[in-house]
Amino acid sequence: MSFSEDCVLLGDQLARLVDAGVPVKEAAVAVGISRDRCYAILRAIGRPVGQPRGRGERADRDVIVTVFRDSGSILAAAKAAGVSHSKARKLLVAEVKHVTQ
Repeated sequence: MSFSEDCVLLGDQLARLVDAGVPVKEAAVAVGISRDRCYAILRAIGRPVGQPRGRGERADRDVIVTVFRDSGSILAAAKAAGVSHSKARKLLVAEVKHVTQ
């Protein structure tokens, strides 16, 4: 079955299940598709589920650098700035490259 056909045949059913409080993973199993396909169908029919990923999270460089210098912990610095571990790590790596040049 094509993706378009899945959207037409399964979209309303998936939306009803999710609206009723059924987790997406369980809704996907109930209709016989993968979780990823379920999310894709819900997005395609204009019913995105979950929180958008933090692509635009802004890192406070000063907070991250200061907390990292004091604690030596990337995780502590990330938590203090309210960003992901990888975001804080990337900022710290860039900071080291900038300082050594």
